[in-house]
Amino acid sequence: MLKDQFGIKNSWAIPIYSEISKFSDLGSPTVLVLPNEHPVTKIYSDLAKAIVNELVRLEKEDSKPPHVRYETGSSLVIVRKSDGKEKKIKAFDLRNKCNCALCVDEFSGRKILEQKNITSDVFPYKIEPKGNYAVAIVWSDGHKSSIYPYERLLSADIPEFVKGK
Repeated sequence: MLKDQFGIKNSWAIPIYSEISKFSDLGSPTVLVLPNEHPVTKIYSDLAKAIVNELVRLEKEDSKPPHVRYETGSSLVIVRKSDGKEKKIKAFDLRNKCNCALCVDEFSGRKILEQKNITSDVFPYKIEPKGNYAVAIVWSDGHKSSIYPYERLLSADIPEFVKGK
């Protein structure tokens, strides 16, 4: 759920092993002391490989994040990709797709936010980039915890505004 909510592609859980603190206190890297088959060594190795793969991917691709802005008076949020193509999203639809803990139950995934409670004239009061992965939006209805990963903004999960619909 957190990976989807925040657009995080990779995540790891590092279990609490006494060896980690023991060898860290001694100044010895855990991965150099423990055998290659040890679960901690495998986790750190997978983490290192993922970092290298991500750096290679970023080097090959155009890694500039999209630019997100609100078009005043149109009720549209515009997502402009680095190639110049734009996706237009109705502000109401975007507000309705918020996945924060106030809008979606973190444990069950059940939607808490009711569409009827969103006013039709809702608009982004503030749009702020969050690294290279997402934007945070403060809404005119007072909602302050919306985070939309760029991947999700560009996906079919959030429909594009089509004139006449």
